[in-house]
Amino acid sequence: MVTVNYPLTFEYRHIPNAGLQPAVEVLLTNGERTARAVAILDSGATHTVFSCEIAELLGIEDVTTGNRVSTSTFGGPFVFYLFDLHIRLSGDDRDFSAQIGFSPGRTPRNILGRILFFSRFEVGFRETRQRMNLRLEE
Repeated sequence: MVTVNYPLTFEYRHIPNAGLQPAVEVLLTNGERTARAVAILDSGATHTVFSCEIAELLGIEDVTTGNRVSTSTFGGPFVFYLFDLHIRLSGDDRDFSAQIGFSPGRTPRNILGRILFFSRFEVGFRETRQRMNLRLEE
């Protein structure tokens, strides 16, 4: 039997129009500018994408100046723009550089996708307790 120690534990959070979700607060940094946001951990999403209002808080006035990405979702085609930023989980002192996407319009939720999140963390869900556990990949 394999035992995994998860040093970080987060309770699911209530997200408007989505209910309780495996979501965490993150701190995004762009140079001297920072912004806090809550994002849902989405194993079905490849990229990490935040709403344009977070970009504005980070001093990104026009998200369309980033690298354009077009993808398909259950809701249809979706376009967003990637920027090189730093991200840190609330409650953790380690930050790392990452490509963070921003939607050119407001989105109903912020998403932490596989490329960013699952490549750095081992994730365990306790659905019956509405909790997710994280461990930095070695």
